[in-house]
This record gives sequence, C-alpha cells and structure tokens, in this order.
Amino acid sequence: MTHLYAPDVFIKDKVEALAQQLGLELPHQEHGDFIQSAERLDLQVAPGSGKTSLVGLKLALLGQGWNSPTRGICVLSHANTAKDEISSRLAITPAGRRLLQYPHFIGTVQSFTNTFFALSALRARGIEVQAVDDDTYAAAALRLLEHHPAFRTLNAFLGKRRNGYALVSEARYVCDAGKLTTTGPDGTQPFKPDSPSGRQFVALKEKLTAQGIFRYHDMFALAEHHLSQQQLAEAAAHRFPFVLLDVGGRRTGLATSQAAALKTCSDAPGEALSSGAIRRGTPVVLQ
Repeated sequence: MTHLYAPDVFIKDKVEALAQQLGLELPHQEHGDFIQSAERLDLQVAPGSGKTSLVGLKLALLGQGWNSPTRGICVLSHANTAKDEISSRLAITPAGRRLLQYPHFIGTVQSFTNTFFALSALRARGIEVQAVDDDTYAAAALRLLEHHPAFRTLNAFLGKRRNGYALVSEARYVCDAGKLTTTGPDGTQPFKPDSPSGRQFVALKEKLTAQGIFRYHDMFALAEHHLSQQQLAEAAAHRFPFVLLDVGGRRTGLATSQAAALKTCSDAPGEALSSGAIRRGTPVVLQ
C-alpha cells in the first residue's frame, strides 16, 4: 500500500533543514508540535506572529514527500489576499510549487465549493452559469419582477411593503434537511407556499436559476444540497485527504452552508487556523 506522503516527512532534521533554507525560526514548542503533527489540530495565533510562514513550512514539507498523483492537499481561506499570501510562500521552493498544481487545491472557500460541488450540481441539471454575483442577481431579479407578466401579483404585493423588493433582490437558496428551498434574505420563507405571491416568489427564483444567475450564498446552498449524496461526500473526502483551513478572524462566523461543504473532508487529518493563542483542539468547521 502506497502512503500519501513519506512517513519521515516531518522528522526533526528535515523540519530544521527546510526552516533554515526559508530563513525561519521555530522558537516555541507549539510551533514544532504544529509542524510535526499528522493529526487533527486547531492552531490559534496572534496577528503578526508568523502564521503564514508556519503554514508555508508545513505545506512545503508535505510537498517534499507527497506521493499520490491523484489525491491532494486542500488549502482554503476566506479571502483572496490570504490565498495569495500562502501561494507566494509556497512558490519559494520546488516542493512548495508542486502544491500549486493538480492534484492539490489552494483557494477560497467560495471557489472550492463552486469548483467541486455547486458547478457540478448545476451542470448535472443542464444549467450554464452566467453570473455568481449579488449585485448582478439583484438587478436581474428586479427586472423580471417589474417587466414579466408572470410576476404581476408578486410585484403589486411587494410594492405595498416596506423594503418589499429586497425580498426578491436578495432571495436565496437554503438547504434544509437535504431539501433546497427559496427564502428571503433572513433565511425564512416570506409567503405561504400555496399563496399566489408565494408561488410567484419561488418561480422567479427558479427562472433566474434557469438563466444561470446566482447569489454567492446560493452556491453554498447548492453545494450542501449536492453533498447530501453520500457517495459524493465520500469522493470529496477521498480526493482531499489533507485539509487546511485558514479562517482568519472568522472562525465563529462560518455559515452553516459553508461548514457543511467543508465537512466533506472531515474524515482526514487537517488543520484549522484562526487568530488568538496557540492551543490544541478540534477544528469546529472540520468535525
């Protein structure tokens, strides 16, 4: 049986040699524990404490000894700036540069859920994505509401409500108990499902879906719904047996749909990083 990576990848000599090459110091025991750990780990660090350097070192070590040509390391962050910072660190060494291409993935949570789950779910339905953008969605939704005769009842009703049009311009998908539903911006259904306005509210969302126009939140809900298929979830966990999630300062702000998408890889060793003091624990988002 071939190991995913060489068993000696985290031995002290290799860690110290690569750290010296990168000009890094590991003055604290916790730093060494993080680098050498092959188990689930929650690392919290203070801003400016060298988190990205530490992450880059661990990933470069994995890159040196990674054996699988089809299974990879998944590194996720909330912001493109964090993703770019990690990528630039990895580009310094040949081993790190290996992680910037297939079978590995380094990107944002949004791009990960789009690429591997939401887009495949939509392709399976024959839907070509035209836009994933809140402003584009809002403009298209309000145009439909105002000009399409099928939504006259809904338009008249919303015109009588304060901020009524926001219900349409910010309508979103929510995956609830494995079922995809259309809700208002607060995640609740603003109409009785069997009412004329309720039916038109859902129909307008479905029409925009058929046109390939989505809000950012929709993609997480679509991914979560798609992942209700156990075989897909298992395939995702197999595809990325090692997951590292940099949540920045937003660990407690992960949406349920984001956490559900990330949970697919939770059967494998992984790390979660956020700001604070370094400590061992269980990553909330990857349990």
